[in-house]
Amino acid sequence: GAAGGRDALTGLLTREAIDRALAAGRPRDARTVPALIRLGGGMVPGRATLADELLTHTGYTNVSAALGLARWDVLPLEPLLARAPRVLFAAGRAGDRQALHPAMRHLAQRVSVVAFPQRLLNCAGPTIIEAVATLAAARRGLAL
Repeated sequence: GAAGGRDALTGLLTREAIDRALAAGRPRDARTVPALIRLGGGMVPGRATLADELLTHTGYTNVSAALGLARWDVLPLEPLLARAPRVLFAAGRAGDRQALHPAMRHLAQRVSVVAFPQRLLNCAGPTIIEAVATLAAARRGLAL
């Protein structure tokens, strides 16, 4: 019926918008930038995750594996501070003690810390558009 047709059209338009966002998010050069996405509580997405794929697509190297982390793992502050990537996408929740820690403010003086809303990793749907735009904009803003 009409509802099914609208759903199909909406799905097609969403896929097209995602494809456009992915095309626009590709870096202009082949250099990769070491990066990490760190969610509230220190949770880090590793290899073979949507976050890893989006980082790679937008010109980053996900350093989670180099830090010895599993596919989804917790990264305490100490190893993060000792081996910080060039870019840290931080998705702390309001009141997250680690996100508010003075060491995180100090880290922001050494690396690029970019706000990355956790909701952007909730599904592989329309949020990909904003996720790719956020990742790509941060990379374009770096002096490489």
